Amino acid sequence: MQFARENPCDLSIPRVFVKDGEDPSVEAVTQTLQRALKFYSTLQAHDGHWPGDFAGPLFYMPGLVSFQVFLSFLISYVVKVNVL
Repeated sequence: MQFARENPCDLSIPRVFVKDGEDPSVEAVTQTLQRALKFYSTLQAHDGHWPGDFAGPLFYMPGLVSFQVFLSFLISYVVKVNVL
């Protein structure tokens, strides 16, 4: 949040309110995306990186998925051998 203090966010684009059951218009979506872009650009450092970003779980995800696939094949093999 330090960068949010150093780079104040100019949210001059008005907020958009959509009622329940109402489809948002193209202008409403465009304004919302522009506000989000302005907000997140204040959190980004001047050299382009995102300070304080932690991608730890993303680092472990491929290993966890491959281990889960291995275990599912192992369990199905053990069940087939013991049941049949």
